Amino acid sequence: MSAVYRREMLSYRNGLVAYVFATCLLFFAGFFTIYINLTNRSSEFQYVLINMGFLFFIIIPVLTMRTIAEERHQKTDQLLYALPLKMSDVVLGKYLALLTVIAIPTLIIGIYPFILSRYGSVSMGTAFTSLLGFFLLAASLSSIGVLISSMTDNQALAAGLSFVVLLLVYLMEFIKTMVPGTAQASVIAVGVLVLILALIVKFLTSDTFVACCVALIGISVTAICYAVKHALFVGLFAKIISMLSLYERFNSFSDGVLDITGIVYYLSFIFVMLFLSVQTLEKRRWC
Repeated sequence: MSAVYRREMLSYRNGLVAYVFATCLLFFAGFFTIYINLTNRSSEFQYVLINMGFLFFIIIPVLTMRTIAEERHQKTDQLLYALPLKMSDVVLGKYLALLTVIAIPTLIIGIYPFILSRYGSVSMGTAFTSLLGFFLLAASLSSIGVLISSMTDNQALAAGLSFVVLLLVYLMEFIKTMVPGTAQASVIAVGVLVLILALIVKFLTSDTFVACCVALIGISVTAICYAVKHALFVGLFAKIISMLSLYERFNSFSDGVLDITGIVYYLSFIFVMLFLSVQTLEKRRWC
């Protein structure tokens, strides 16, 4: 794993992507700090990070598109398969390199509250709790990019798909308001989620029968629950979105709350995304 990590860091050091990512992040951090904290004379640094949330669905796809897709495009993934390395070590080494690239500008942004404190009272607890949530959000979204990069050998396609998925993640709160809170609407929405899960199973296992079983069982259970007690489905879709939304979890941190459940959720989400990435590579290794 350490060898993969060093190789990735060397690649980031010699390339432009990491520098563009850091420059973009620091530029907007400086812009919002000047506009929110200095121009408007606000001591609430967390609003800088909240306003920067939209950046992630733009710059993270660019950062993650080459993670694994480049290996497949250049056929160097065959070398990785031949080495005495576990696929989990490969994915983890690449992901830790990504986290390093994200952590460096994040740490630099962490200096801003100290600078602002020279001109007024800044809540350091809220500022750094928000910064922790900001980093965990970026890490979670990056794990999605790694998974998508593992599915294709085309970097442009990986970037495009990541952009669409991360944009949908960003708009989850808006999507929640678009779906009626009725039981019928929630049933349809849950059915769609079950079908998406079945498609993921189909991709990972290449087994149509297993995927159909997952879809059939999921839809059957949903239908039975609706028939027995349809009141359970009133507003259920909105609750599911709120529970799964990565951005809504960040809101707790921006309020100055060290949300342990949020930390556990982010780490669990990252684990699932990296696990699926490993399974994608293992599938290709033996095909």
